[in-house]
Amino acid sequence: MKKKILIPFLLTLTVILIFSGCDISSNGSTDETKSPETEFTENEDNTFGDASEDATKIDTETDKITNEETAYETNAETNAETNAETETDAETESKTGTETDIDSSVETEPETDIDSSVETEPETDIDSSMETEPETDPETEKPEISENHAPDFYMLDSEGNPVNLSDLFGKPIVLNFWASWCPPCKAEMPDFEEAYKSNPDVQFIMLHCTAYDTMNDGKQFISDNGYTFPVFFDTTGTGVANYKIEGFPTTFFIAANGEIVTYKVGMLYPEELEHGLSLIK
Repeated sequence: MKKKILIPFLLTLTVILIFSGCDISSNGSTDETKSPETEFTENEDNTFGDASEDATKIDTETDKITNEETAYETNAETNAETNAETETDAETESKTGTETDIDSSVETEPETDIDSSVETEPETDIDSSMETEPETDPETEKPEISENHAPDFYMLDSEGNPVNLSDLFGKPIVLNFWASWCPPCKAEMPDFEEAYKSNPDVQFIMLHCTAYDTMNDGKQFISDNGYTFPVFFDTTGTGVANYKIEGFPTTFFIAANGEIVTYKVGMLYPEELEHGLSLIK
């Protein structure tokens, strides 16, 4: 704006100087003796010569000013366009970065969470519960054996297989010491046979005291009377010794945890046998 105001001012000043130069040239010629025509010609040549030079200078300065203004305006426009392009590029990069961040978050977060929860949680819980829950029959589950359990000993079953008394803990046990030559033992056998058939959850051990009898005599007695209760053989006399048997028959009632609940030396009557069973069941 300053340059635009300066141009008219310079033009006005130039015109004033031109006219002022003409007056000075005409007044200064009074001392010379030249003719009016000559003076007019010289003054005219000088005046127009000075005016043309001044005009040329003015035109040159004007051109310079115009060129500077043009250059200034061109530079301003160029800078404005450059700034506009820079801002446009910045906005474009900002939008691109924002879109990239949004796209990356959309691609990675939701699907991963959903897939992992669907794949791992429900099936694992169901499988683990199915694997860990035992499918056991309460009737076959053994209780904890007491430290004060009945004395253990070694015996043979009817097929000659070795058995320890402790192997049979976990169920109520009726342990009866008998011999084939003992009349009271023979008298109570029918009651034991009935009790065995009526109480399948009780382990009956009809222990033949083989050390005071023979195995063949014991087996023959059982076979002749058709008894079905399980018969075991104390071939070494360890059972008789551990339980300090002094007479036959002797019967012990042992709970499922291995503790002796009660016992009787001598023949059991049916009501006594039922009472003993009720204490261990």
